[in-house]
Amino acid sequence: MRSDLPFPSSRCAQRSKRRMLYVLLLFAMAFGVSAAADESISIPGGDAERGRTLFFSCKACHELAPADIRTTDDSKLNLFGLFGRRVGFDPNYNHYSAALKDADFIWTEDRLDQWLKSPNSLLPGNKMPFSGIMKAQDRLDLIAYLRQFKADPPPDALMTIK
Repeated sequence: MRSDLPFPSSRCAQRSKRRMLYVLLLFAMAFGVSAAADESISIPGGDAERGRTLFFSCKACHELAPADIRTTDDSKLNLFGLFGRRVGFDPNYNHYSAALKDADFIWTEDRLDQWLKSPNSLLPGNKMPFSGIMKAQDRLDLIAYLRQFKADPPPDALMTIK
């Protein structure tokens, strides 16, 4: 027997510790991945990844970019930081209809759901060329996606309503 090898019980203990560390590392990695995945879905019942796919049809008229990196195209309404913002208020967008300018509410998930279902029912006379999304799940998914784009700090539009 070689004298430079640790005792058999000591060698087993070292292997056991290594296995335990390996298992803990795997557990930590798995838990971290699942926590990150859970973070992407903000609204119960809404699938943000599916909402991202749905948002592609909105991109012709809307963008999602923080103010410091947004495009110079003022024909697109920026929906970044939409929740908590007063309706009809984005200082970088000058194409609001009178119906939106005169509206007196803050964008919430419930209000956005109403808007997405039927913009003309919520605000008659608006100029949005969009008739609505009939499927409730599609609206929830789109809202879950938009919810991820929070303004930090909140937008200047958190002013008091007229």
